[in-house]
Amino acid sequence: STLRDELTEEITALDGRTNERFDTLQNDLQAAHEMQEHVMNMMAEDCRGMLERQQERTMQSETAIRAELERETEKLQSDMNQSAEALTASIMLQASTLRDELTEEITALDGRTNERFDTLQNDLQAAHEMQEHVMNMMAEDCRGMLERQQERTMQSETAIRAELERETEKLQSDMNQSAEALTASIMLQASTLRDEL
Repeated sequence: STLRDELTEEITALDGRTNERFDTLQNDLQAAHEMQEHVMNMMAEDCRGMLERQQERTMQSETAIRAELERETEKLQSDMNQSAEALTASIMLQASTLRDELTEEITALDGRTNERFDTLQNDLQAAHEMQEHVMNMMAEDCRGMLERQQERTMQSETAIRAELERETEKLQSDMNQSAEALTASIMLQASTLRDEL
């Protein structure tokens, strides 16, 4: 009965140490998971912030271009109105002679108007393309950082699992050796008791 109690206490203590070491390794693995998730969330939040600020700057740029386009349009309209008034007065004085000159002047003015509209449209298109290129580059950089972080996390998890397996094997070996030693001790004491009896 005394040997059985001692054996039970020894095995219970060994189980307690085994469970404690398992709990420690499990907590380390959980902490690594939580840290990786926290880092990835922070990186994703930074990426979102950069993209939002870039989008805001692009919208401000587009607004400025549209405002400039409207001002240019109003100015051209005013110029056309003034020119039309002057040409109309001249036509009323010299209708047959100035009709051809008026046609040439309006054609030239339309050409300049179209040219300035084309220039502003090209500037707006270039701004869109540059914004899209910058956002694509930023998204690619974010993807690269996330992929590298994921790879480092997977490597860390692999190392933790390997350590857990080594600890498990060592604990199993310790338990086997303790069980063998206890069994040998019991058999020796049983033999001694048998001889004494």
